[in-house]
Amino acid sequence: MGDAEIREEVKEALSQSQPELGHSETSIKSRKDLEQMLSVVQEKGNGKQVYFYEMDSQGNALDAPRTSIAAVVHSTGNINRLYSFEGSRQFAAFSEEFNRFISTLEVSIGRRDVLGLAKLFLESSVAGNPGDILTNDLDLRLAVQNCYFNMYRDVWKMLDAYSRWWEQFRVSAPELAPKIGINGSGDYDLDLHTLLTRDGEHPQVQEIKLTISRTGELHVRDIRAVFPDQSRWMFYDFPLPKPETWR
Repeated sequence: MGDAEIREEVKEALSQSQPELGHSETSIKSRKDLEQMLSVVQEKGNGKQVYFYEMDSQGNALDAPRTSIAAVVHSTGNINRLYSFEGSRQFAAFSEEFNRFISTLEVSIGRRDVLGLAKLFLESSVAGNPGDILTNDLDLRLAVQNCYFNMYRDVWKMLDAYSRWWEQFRVSAPELAPKIGINGSGDYDLDLHTLLTRDGEHPQVQEIKLTISRTGELHVRDIRAVFPDQSRWMFYDFPLPKPETWR
């Protein structure tokens, strides 16, 4: 059986396990980008094939669509094991399921794999909107500019909003590059920053601290807002907030 046939078979099995999704083509879609992320850290694993899917489900007419990520481990004998990452602002709420999934793959995590596994973990929390991992000031500046331009669709408004945001951020700007250390237990401690870009809100930098074991088990040590220190709404009909009011 070819890869395309296996994908269709797995997708059909997934839709039957989630009856509220129905059989709409827009309800379940493949996430090959996540499969690629996993393949980078799975080189030393047991070679099991994993398929990732993004699922949208709707409760009743008043509910907003709920998005989650599912991973299906396909092994010999057509045995499929489903792992569902519901997504939440509380990352620890689904890290247990993520760890259960990783444990079946028998991966061996080296220093070069740490950031890749963290990216996979954060991207699996799609409903939590973890944001893009930042590596330097240029990444951040371009992302903030894009955020404001997408909101205002006006270059001058974008530049005004961006300059106010950047002026305040750089007063106490942290070092953005991810930091990897080894703790007393021999596990990796990873500190990174992400940029949250929610609709209708000013972009927000947050810090996430993770501990990752040599076997890929992941623990969330801390999550905190860096700047602004709380969510700030943008309004078209009112002036942008003065920089000194952001913290």
